[in-house]
Amino acid sequence: MPVYEVVTTEGTLNDEQRQEIATAVVKAHCSNTGAPELFVNVLFRDLAPGRTFSAGKPSQMSAIVGTIRAGRTIEVKQQIMRDLSDSWLKITGLSIADVILAINEIDAAASMELGLIYPVPGTEAAWFEEHKDRLAELGLTSLA
Repeated sequence: MPVYEVVTTEGTLNDEQRQEIATAVVKAHCSNTGAPELFVNVLFRDLAPGRTFSAGKPSQMSAIVGTIRAGRTIEVKQQIMRDLSDSWLKITGLSIADVILAINEIDAAASMELGLIYPVPGTEAAWFEEHKDRLAELGLTSLA
């Protein structure tokens, strides 16, 4: 958590672009929220041609949809989207008209990773301290 899903038509992105986008998502999320990089997950889904539509007609639309822990201000969420939009344009060279960006929120208590319920934003340090033994078992000992 957070989980950002990047949905494109097959062939839109190559592996290098996926890596650059994943890195840009981590940077945009962490620089705007202060959340640890460890928390950021990026999933890519490639759809077959004819599986994306806009206004009821086939399109080449792409989307980046993030599901993040609730509690961020609208300004933070909008800045994340602006940062992602800028990165998307730089990395892909595609038109801004061909990408949709959205952020959904979920209560931290309703999200889990590594078998642990996530902390409320701003309480990550205490969460890491509380779970340091379990995280060390998994080889995860840093907020970064």
